[in-house]
Amino acid sequence: MRSTIFAIRLILLVLSSVGLGIAQDSSNTKNSTFDERIVIAYSVKDLAVWTEDNKFDPSILTALIEAKFNGEGFRIAVQVFYPNQSLLITAGTEEHDQIAKTLEKFKKK
Repeated sequence: MRSTIFAIRLILLVLSSVGLGIAQDSSNTKNSTFDERIVIAYSVKDLAVWTEDNKFDPSILTALIEAKFNGEGFRIAVQVFYPNQSLLITAGTEEHDQIAKTLEKFKKK
């Protein structure tokens, strides 16, 4: 029940922050002309997103992702979801593959 409520809240947040949540992209990007944009929540609580006084602050990580993936034909949107320390990223499937690989490099081993 608790996970269902969380999922519904997450969906409502995504829909309100991104508009339609999933939309068709008609811009000319590296992906096909009409690539679907999808929203994926990436948990980043185990990455270096904490201040010295233990506050969740993913601003540097968010800026890095936006700088890396908003250019060279890519177009993404990043929203911080504070309740579960994650980033909601709207992008095409190719971008999501590369974003996942980039975030994996920052995980502690």
